[in-house]
Amino acid sequence: MYHLAYTEIARQEEYRNFNEALKKNVQGKKDEIARLENEVSKKKNAEKKNAEFRLKCAKSDLKRLQKEAGYPISFEKHDKVLQAILADDEWMDDIAFSGEMHRFARVVQIIDAIAKADSGALKKGVARDITTAVALEYARNNCRTVDAVDRAKYFLKYWSQGRLNSSFDKLPMHHRRIVCGWKPNHSSGTVKAFEWALKNVHIPDWQYPASCWRCGYVLDNVYGDSVHGSHYYAPWAGVATDNHMWLTKNVGGVCGGLSHFGAASACANGVPALTAGEPGHCAYIVLVNGKWTPAYSLSWERGLHWIPWDNHTFSSLHLTDDLYAGKNAKKRRLSDAARVLARMYQNKGDAQKALACYETAAKAAPLNYPLWREYAAFLGDKLPKDKEAWTKLNTVLCKGMATKYPEQCAELLKRCVYGRLSKADMGVKELTEACALFWKQAEVMGPDRWHIEKFANEQLKMCRDAAGNKEDAAIDLFISVLKSAAPHDAYSGSMMAWGNKVSEGLSEAGQRKLSESMVQALGADNKLDSAQKAKLLGGLLLAAEKARDITTFYAISKMIDPKEIHADAAIPDFKPFPGKLVSEGGMPFASSTSQWDAPHTHSGLLTRKGGKMHTAKDNNAWIAVKLPKHAYITGVVFAGTNDWKLVHRFRPVRVQVSDTGRDDDWHDAGPVIPSTGNYIITFDLQKERPKALYVRVLRSGGPEFFHANGIYVFGEPAA
Repeated sequence: MYHLAYTEIARQEEYRNFNEALKKNVQGKKDEIARLENEVSKKKNAEKKNAEFRLKCAKSDLKRLQKEAGYPISFEKHDKVLQAILADDEWMDDIAFSGEMHRFARVVQIIDAIAKADSGALKKGVARDITTAVALEYARNNCRTVDAVDRAKYFLKYWSQGRLNSSFDKLPMHHRRIVCGWKPNHSSGTVKAFEWALKNVHIPDWQYPASCWRCGYVLDNVYGDSVHGSHYYAPWAGVATDNHMWLTKNVGGVCGGLSHFGAASACANGVPALTAGEPGHCAYIVLVNGKWTPAYSLSWERGLHWIPWDNHTFSSLHLTDDLYAGKNAKKRRLSDAARVLARMYQNKGDAQKALACYETAAKAAPLNYPLWREYAAFLGDKLPKDKEAWTKLNTVLCKGMATKYPEQCAELLKRCVYGRLSKADMGVKELTEACALFWKQAEVMGPDRWHIEKFANEQLKMCRDAAGNKEDAAIDLFISVLKSAAPHDAYSGSMMAWGNKVSEGLSEAGQRKLSESMVQALGADNKLDSAQKAKLLGGLLLAAEKARDITTFYAISKMIDPKEIHADAAIPDFKPFPGKLVSEGGMPFASSTSQWDAPHTHSGLLTRKGGKMHTAKDNNAWIAVKLPKHAYITGVVFAGTNDWKLVHRFRPVRVQVSDTGRDDDWHDAGPVIPSTGNYIITFDLQKERPKALYVRVLRSGGPEFFHANGIYVFGEPAA
């Protein structure tokens, strides 16, 4: 079965016109040539001519197949490796199904080259895994064979010496591809750079998210050359040829250089890591204790620089890990085998059996991302306007993936399904129901926030186009989506805020109808005054705070009348600390809420007009701020409630900082203030200048309420 699976995937990626199996198309042709040549020598006259004709066709067919591979590579030169691959199901599975597989002929060629350079490279286990991972990634990026051999020799050498992180031995193939295939064409991935990192940044895996800060954030070098110019590293070119890691450590760099340093140093030591692009910034991600941990990250809007499949989203790493997890391994193998059988039946013209195989594959492993691409492509080819088939695909995909990985489900719907739904003779009502189904299933945000509103806009465009751009389609979709998303805290606020954007493009009557639907969704009648509306929207703000979702937090806050946010909460004058007000544009949140809390005023806490936040009687109550981006903190001003009878609740207090906001990642900064007779408390951090994305003021000393009208963080942006 895996032989068929492997050869079919190779056919899809490399040999568009391959027949049933690679072995029959290549080895089978060679066997036929040998047999016919023997027949030619024995037969004469008509039989000889017939045999010669068949021999000519066989040779021509073999040349055609090799030409279609796109590479001037003869399998005859690598026949031993090819046969070894075909004879090993586990090896074939790693090659064909551990992620995107491109240029199979190059994969075989590189494996053979590595094996010739190192006699132990094909020994089953870690050595063969290293060889395979390097070949897959270097072929995928169409890199030089000599460079692939050098990379493989590096990992084979230092793994055999026990120099790599202990977790390296247990990496699954898709993780090993990240490590061994780290940016083949990047200057931080040369053998010299890796060997320098192995020697100089040899640390436990949990420390790599901070390893970038071994380098200085330097915009202009000591000679005044900008990092954005071509002369930044030029003065040191002869000192560190092919060692960009040394250059970054000793000369400096900005976000891109530092993130590449952090990720490359992890990979050089056998720890999976990759860089990721963020708006105006470059971050990186490290696998720590089995969890993908963003490092030097300023935003959830990150695009991976290495992808397991054909999208750059952060959640694709988590979905892929889940797909290959031990508990799902057998189901994933069954799913991959079934989808290959589906392709084979499709090639034979048996669409009914092909469809049955795709349905089996989807049921076996609904997280199998490439399966859905092929399933949709099959329907597009064989049943392009079959309403029932496309409705079923949409339903099975949403129920199978949206519940846990909504972003990945949304990616597949946008790329593979929605364009076909609108062409399958579906009415606007049916399209609206298909869209709403996603939001019914999407119960959680997933690993991080994602482009929720952009996806909703895709749905909106599809429905409006089907309705001839009538605004009723937009209103009906919004109402349907909001009702579906309302039970889920992760999305209720986002969809409410999105409705505000939808309203901007409607007529006055349409806006009124949309507004009424929002109020109905909130569970109230249509005659709410501004105070009532603010209190209802406050619940959505708490949901946004819980999700640490600044985007939704401010989108909802803008729907609240400003007079409701700042009522009776003005903050007295105080002396600011040096730097900027880095908490501006951030988001406050607390250890808990209570009946005295006023969530609709929370955005006011970061302004001089003030707001109101009130915790329950917590053991260690705190009020925190998620900053818009990392900053070096010079000071914090905390404005408690202006009530002299309650100042005892503000002692003792301290400031804590964090990069992640996790419960186990808070660190004290500055002194503890044991007692105060003032509700305006200042924390001077100019000596420490801690770097943080999260800042909180924590009250200790037993159960007590904690409340504030304002919190202000001063400092300088870190990047």
